[in-house]
Amino acid sequence: WALDDAHPRVRNGFRVFIRPSAEDGTPLPATGTLTIEAFELPEAPAAPIRIGSWRFTPVQMKKNWYSGLGLNHFAFNCPWGTPPTTRDITFKATFVDALTGRTLVAQLQKTIELPAGPATMPR
Repeated sequence: WALDDAHPRVRNGFRVFIRPSAEDGTPLPATGTLTIEAFELPEAPAAPIRIGSWRFTPVQMKKNWYSGLGLNHFAFNCPWGTPPTTRDITFKATFVDALTGRTLVAQLQKTIELPAGPATMPR
């Protein structure tokens, strides 16, 4: 289970890529409930600021699975709830497997381009 990347190329949001795999590295198109969160991390002692949270159902996960030509991942578009004010963002993905109930968590820190204007995409 890995949060492969987050690309801020979606208008007023980002696209996140998640690659689930078995212990031996074999791609595993498991479905369940996925929550993606984005945080700004101000300097200590300030607490992290959650700037967005997106939840995807097992049905939505199945629709967002891509395989073939070396691709074996989920890809999700996430419009900014609150546009970021800093370029350094931490993305967190929490997955609850529909079959086993097991919870997996992955994080990724990414330097992004700040959005040009206010978020206008619907949630």
